[in-house]
Amino acid sequence: MKTSVTPHIPTSNNQTTDSTKTRSGLICFFMLAVLIITGAAVYSNTLHSPFMFDDVPFIKNDPHIRMTRLTADRITEAALKGKPRHRLLPNISFAVNYYLGRYNVPGYHLVNILIHLIVGILLFFFIKTTLKILPGRTGISKNSILIPFFAALLWLVHPVNTEAVTYVCQRMTSMAAMFYILAMLLYVKGRLSIRSRKKSKPAMFFVGCTISGLCAVASKENAATLPLFILLYEWFFFQDLKNIWTKKRIAWGLIAMVLFSIIALAYLGENPVNRIMAGYTRRDFTLPQRVMTEFRVVIYYISLFLFPFPGRLTLEHDYPLSHSLIDPWTTILSLAAIICLLGLAIKMAKKDRLVSFCILWFFGNLVIESSVIGIEIIFEHRNYLPYMMFCLLFVLMVFRLVKNRPVAIGLLCAITATASVWTFERNTCWQNELTFYQDCVNKAPGKLRPLNNLATTLAMQGRLKAAIPLFLKILETDPEYIKAYNSLGNILVRQNKIEKALNYYIKALMIPPDKVSYNITDLASVHFNLASVLLSRQMADEAVYHYKEGLKLDPNNAEAHFLIGKALMEQKKFAEAARQFKKALRLNPGLEDAEKNMKHLEKIKDKFSGRKRKPPLKTIIYPVNAALHFRLGTLYQNQKKYDMAINEYKKALLINSKDTLALHNLKACFAIKKKS
Repeated sequence: MKTSVTPHIPTSNNQTTDSTKTRSGLICFFMLAVLIITGAAVYSNTLHSPFMFDDVPFIKNDPHIRMTRLTADRITEAALKGKPRHRLLPNISFAVNYYLGRYNVPGYHLVNILIHLIVGILLFFFIKTTLKILPGRTGISKNSILIPFFAALLWLVHPVNTEAVTYVCQRMTSMAAMFYILAMLLYVKGRLSIRSRKKSKPAMFFVGCTISGLCAVASKENAATLPLFILLYEWFFFQDLKNIWTKKRIAWGLIAMVLFSIIALAYLGENPVNRIMAGYTRRDFTLPQRVMTEFRVVIYYISLFLFPFPGRLTLEHDYPLSHSLIDPWTTILSLAAIICLLGLAIKMAKKDRLVSFCILWFFGNLVIESSVIGIEIIFEHRNYLPYMMFCLLFVLMVFRLVKNRPVAIGLLCAITATASVWTFERNTCWQNELTFYQDCVNKAPGKLRPLNNLATTLAMQGRLKAAIPLFLKILETDPEYIKAYNSLGNILVRQNKIEKALNYYIKALMIPPDKVSYNITDLASVHFNLASVLLSRQMADEAVYHYKEGLKLDPNNAEAHFLIGKALMEQKKFAEAARQFKKALRLNPGLEDAEKNMKHLEKIKDKFSGRKRKPPLKTIIYPVNAALHFRLGTLYQNQKKYDMAINEYKKALLINSKDTLALHNLKACFAIKKKS
C-alpha cells in the first residue's frame, strides 16, 4: 500500500517580504493610533478654555478676522490685515473659525489639537525616514521603529508644549512647525527618490517642499531657518560630511543664504538694524542685556525639557535680567555651557551624526527668538520646534544607555505617562481666566501684566472690592501703568463715582507718551472711555474730540465708531453720524449692537425725510461742574492744544467765576498763543 506524501513547497522570498511589510504596516498603524489617541486625550480638557492674553487683540478684537462671508476678498483681508501682520495662514484659519462658529471656543481648540497631532505624525515619519538613511546605523536597527515612536510620543505629551497648543493664538507657532517639518520630510523623500532613480517623483517632492516652506514662513517668522537646516541635513546625511567647497555645493549654500536673507528682509525691512533697535524703545531692557539674559534662558529651556513639572510652567515668567557676564554669575556659566554643547556637536559630527544634528537643531531653531530681536525675554512656546529633535536625542540616549531593551521601553513608557499626567494637569490652569491669571501671578509676582489681567477678570466678574486694591498696587509699583488707570476709571463709572473716574482717565492721558507702559490700543481705550462719560454729561463737543483721538490710534474699533455716531447725533450732525454707524457695521457685522445701530440709521433717515420721530428715551444726565472743565483744560494745555484748553477754562469760569487757578491757566494759554 502506497502512502501519498505531500511535497514540501518552499516559501518564496516575495511571500516573506510581503508578510514582513504587512507586519511592519500593522505595527506602524498601531503606533500612529497610540500617538493620536494619547495626544488627543491629554488635551481633551482644553476644549472650553476661554480666550486669554493675546487671544483678545488677535482674535476677539480684530475686525479683519470676523469673516461672515467665505469670499476671496474677505480671506485676503484676514490674511493681509489680521494681527499680527505677516502671519497670513494663521490669520486665515482664525477667520474660518469665526465663519464656522463665531467665538465658539471649542472650534478653535479642536483646530489647535488637530494641528498638534498632525505635527506629531509628521515628526514620527521624519525621524523614521532619517534613521533609515543614517550612515553607520550600529545599535539602532533593533530599536529603529521604537525610536521615532517614543520621540514623537514624548514630544506630543510634553507639558511645555501646552502653551503652543492650548493658547489659541499660538496656532501661529504650531502651524509654522507643521509646515516646517513637512518641508523637511518632503525634501528627504525627494532626495531618496533621486537615489532610487525615479524620474517623476523627485520634482513633485521638491515642489511640495517649496510650497510647504513658504507656508511655514507665512505662519511665523522663526521658520526662516528652514533653508539653512535643509542645507545642513543634506550635508550631514546625504553628503556624509564630505568636502562642501565644490562649485555645486557652494551654489546650494548661497541659495540657502539668499533665501534666508530674503525672508529676513521681508520681515525686518530695508534697514534691519534700525528695525531691531526700534523694538527696544518700548522695553525695559537693552540689547546687550537681552543677549546676555538669553544665555541663561536657553539653559533654562533645557532644564524645562528635562523636568517639566507643572509648578515650573507659566505663561509669564518673572525672569531676572543679566546686567553683565558676571551679574548674575550664572550668565557666564550658561554661555560656557552653550559653547561646550555646540563644540560637542561639531566634534561628534563625524562619529555620531544624529546626536550632532539634534543639538544643532535645538540651538539653531532658538536663535531667531533668543538672540538680538527686541521681543519678550522668555516664552515656553518658543521650544515647540526646537524640542522635536531634543526628544529624539533623549530617546536615543535612553536606548543607548539602558542595554536591556524591555527595561528601556518600560522606562520610556513611565516617562511619557508622567509627562501626559503633567500636561493634563497643566491644562487645568487654562480652564478659566481666574485660575489662569492667579497661577501667573503666583509664579511671576513681580510682573504687572498678569496682575492687571487678574484684577480685570475680578472686575468683570463683579468682584470690585477685590479688584480695586490690585489696580492700586500696580500704580504703586508703576505710576505710569495706563491700563490700571483705565480699569480703575471703568470700575468707578460702574459705581457711579463719575468724578473719581474722570480723574483716573485724565491722569492717564497726562502721562508723557515716552513714559507710558502701554500699547497703542490701551491709550485709545482711555480716550473712548473718557468720551463716553463726557457724552453722558451732555458734553458732546468734548466727547467727539476724544472719540476722534481714540480712532486715530485704533481706527478699526467698531464699538467706538458706533459711539461717536451717537455723539454726533447729539450735535445734530446726522449725515456724519450715519457714516460712523456704517463704518461700525462694516468693521463688525456681527456686533451685538448691530440691530441697535440699524435703528439709529432709521432714525436718521426719518430726520432727513421730515417724518415725526418718537421722543428719545430719557437718560441719566450728570451735573457738570467747574472742576471737570478745569481738569480737561489742564489736560489739553498739557497736550499743547491751547484753543481747546482756553475753551474749557472759560466754561469753568462761567460756572465758578472765583476759580483763580482756571483764570491763571487761561491767561497763561493766551500768553503762549500770543508768543507763538
